[in-house]
Amino acid sequence: MITPSRLSMRSLLAAAVLASSLVLPAAQAEDWVDTQGEKFSGDPAGLVGPLALFKPGRKRGKRLPLPFLRPEDAYRFDQGLRKLPERAPVWANGESQISKELLGRVQRVIDGKLQDVDLSDRPEPELLLVLYVEAGGNARELFRAAIDPYNALAEKYGDDFEVLFVGVRHTLADQIGLAESLGMPWLVMNRSEQNRLVEIADYVPDPTPGYALINRHGVLMTSKPGLLTSDIDQVFAELEGLLRAMVPNNPKTWMVKVDYYKNVRQREFAKGEAGPMLVGPPLLDSLLARIGVTAFELDAEIDETGKATNVVVQPGPGIPDKYLNAVAKSFATVPFVPAVKNGQFVSGKFHYSYQAPSSE
Repeated sequence: MITPSRLSMRSLLAAAVLASSLVLPAAQAEDWVDTQGEKFSGDPAGLVGPLALFKPGRKRGKRLPLPFLRPEDAYRFDQGLRKLPERAPVWANGESQISKELLGRVQRVIDGKLQDVDLSDRPEPELLLVLYVEAGGNARELFRAAIDPYNALAEKYGDDFEVLFVGVRHTLADQIGLAESLGMPWLVMNRSEQNRLVEIADYVPDPTPGYALINRHGVLMTSKPGLLTSDIDQVFAELEGLLRAMVPNNPKTWMVKVDYYKNVRQREFAKGEAGPMLVGPPLLDSLLARIGVTAFELDAEIDETGKATNVVVQPGPGIPDKYLNAVAKSFATVPFVPAVKNGQFVSGKFHYSYQAPSSE
């Protein structure tokens, strides 16, 4: 008899196939043609910075730069995204594909011991880096090399990502020993629950060790079998590139997003109207905190091209008077999605309320 603590990669996958056979077949994926004429199939499955993600069934996902999405397809893609579960403020309440698969099945090293965690202490992450590793070989060196890059990204990007260790071809004791002896700072898959995995089991690389980078809707963005310790820095560099692109304050993504949302809203409000839209606030919360800004109200006029004029920050107890003009000028440099009325872009008024996030 094969026990969960001695599951091989093959039996892990077999269990996944059995579990997936109990699920009703998914609907046929949508068909698309990009601006270069390339045809592909896939369902809308996320927006990562300037990249549209598509999921062509349980296969590697497709990443399409937003400028390659035809204007007439932008609205269709956006409508598809609205059908997906929103990111949960509390991970334990997450309804996305990967979160449902992990809830109640993950552990973390706490006070030197591997313990079950309920994921109620943090928001649902957008990206999950899964490390599939077996005890022995270069396992310890690989994990040691990953700890510092993980901690550095966690400090920069907080809860936008997580790393998960999934063990293959070793015992429960091996898994506990690896996690506890190294003081792993990331999540560890409960070894006795691995036979219940479906999507995450699909991405087990051959040979191991290896990794898979997945978004919360189950899109496989990149993977690599035969992972070497020398590959770790590149793995985390790629992850950081995606996380950086996701930051709303990243000015390098603003114009791409403006063009995308203009295409969306022009069709969404072909009959109707909507006010101007800000795609990314120009000031980081950390910067505002350093200069003592905790709250403010801002008004502006946005012309039909998306340019801000007459930007005024109202005086108030949450912002020192000496920073009123500086904050206003920062918003005057940001491109906006202009107001739209019956499919045409028009000038409109914009109001913005800022409240510093809670320190809890």
